[in-house]
Amino acid sequence: MTARKIRRRFQRLRLRFLWPLLPAALLIGLAILLSRSQVFKLKKITCRLDNHLCSLEFEPILVSFHQQNIFKLSRQQVIAALREHDPTLTEIKVKKTLPASLNISMKRRLPIAQLAQVADLQFQGLVSSQSATLSGQVKDQFFQLDKTGDIYSVSGQSNPRLITIWYPDDLNLSLGRSDITQTLANLINALQAYYVSFETLAWLKEKIIIIKTTFGSYAIIDPDKPHNSQVASLQYILSGIKIGERTPTKIDLRFDKPVLTY
Repeated sequence: MTARKIRRRFQRLRLRFLWPLLPAALLIGLAILLSRSQVFKLKKITCRLDNHLCSLEFEPILVSFHQQNIFKLSRQQVIAALREHDPTLTEIKVKKTLPASLNISMKRRLPIAQLAQVADLQFQGLVSSQSATLSGQVKDQFFQLDKTGDIYSVSGQSNPRLITIWYPDDLNLSLGRSDITQTLANLINALQAYYVSFETLAWLKEKIIIIKTTFGSYAIIDPDKPHNSQVASLQYILSGIKIGERTPTKIDLRFDKPVLTY
């Protein structure tokens, strides 16, 4: 075999192996071209919060997205940056529109209660007929709780418009959702669904929930049992109290039949 034939055969073999790599090379080249193109740098950003245009408080974070390449900027990056800027945001949706537009829609979480650490949290009269009293020293740290059971914000000041949930200071709660916070959120949702007015909830070390109603009665709830049935019984008892009648001090709902103490 001559040298010329050997070279030709080698060239044919090289083309045979390189040909399958051509599409990948084209894609890499196209990706590099798109990443450097000025056409695909973000020029228009539309932001809506609760179906209204976003306020100026979001301008710094939105400006940081401007002129970024639409292919390089991921939706996860946008969502993470917005949540870091404002932890109360939820249901964040990001839509890219070629060549250079970004559409953001989101909602703001609404707290249903605030959780407060309480030192020496006690409920007097739990196992006796003595007068019921909920006591403790509230610390200056408050978590906000949404209807799904997520803790999403920490504040050093109490919000008087929110229901307060007391919990012992040796119970470690952190941002996010836990079995305890989800239980508390489900209970509050049930109380509101049955129109039971209350002032304070307390999660005791004994794994018992105390509800101080606006009537002045303390309701005792077992968190491991269905909330709706216990709350329905509480609503039935409270709605049956007539003007001038004695109000029960305690309403214990942990048993098959409620136990009332006067």
